[in-house]
Amino acid sequence: MSETASLLQLRKIPLSELANLGVAGPKIKTDGDVVAWKTKQSYQDYAVFLRRLNESVVGQSLPWTSSPSQAITRTLELLNTLDLWIDEIPPLQSPQRFGNLAFRTWGARLEERAEDVLSLLLAGEFSAAIPHVKPLLLTSFGSFARMDYGTGHETSFALFLLALMLVRLYEPTVEEERSLVLQVFVRYLELCWKLQDTYRLEPAGSHGVWGLDDSSFLGYIFGSAELRGAS
Repeated sequence: MSETASLLQLRKIPLSELANLGVAGPKIKTDGDVVAWKTKQSYQDYAVFLRRLNESVVGQSLPWTSSPSQAITRTLELLNTLDLWIDEIPPLQSPQRFGNLAFRTWGARLEERAEDVLSLLLAGEFSAAIPHVKPLLLTSFGSFARMDYGTGHETSFALFLLALMLVRLYEPTVEEERSLVLQVFVRYLELCWKLQDTYRLEPAGSHGVWGLDDSSFLGYIFGSAELRGAS
């Protein structure tokens, strides 16, 4: 029996049904919207997904190596490509404490080339998912208008991964879920840290002493799972 066998299973969305679904977009804008979201299937999917990811890394630690699936490898290659763009778009010399304008240039390239990089990840029949996950990818690295980054952007990336698991680009197995945390999510954090440092991104809403981190949240959840039962 697998380590996640006792957990709720994630539903599967057949690729043939994607044409009947709306394209992702910002829908949570008020506290009332948050309450309404908690009654939706998407919220249940997200809760199950995070629980499964969390359970997959209990007792694990970094550095962690494994032979990734082709889907995981392609996801890492996508993140590596975005990282390379930072080197190609250096920060401008400017007096601002926060928000280097070169970040908007990086963001413009992402918006321009998003479908190209996604086509390398979502080849063949999975290309039908591109219009549905593209908006999530575009909001995963910060606000290009405000030049900030926060936990909402991190959530967008987690939802991006969830969407790809729902269509079964990733398989809901403990090995794949562990790779998503210890390889893909770690690489995502490294990329976002580089974006924050290079372009001096402002925290998207600081919670001061009441928040563990102004920019990230999920890493602490996954990290606590790794330490569960440790002496």
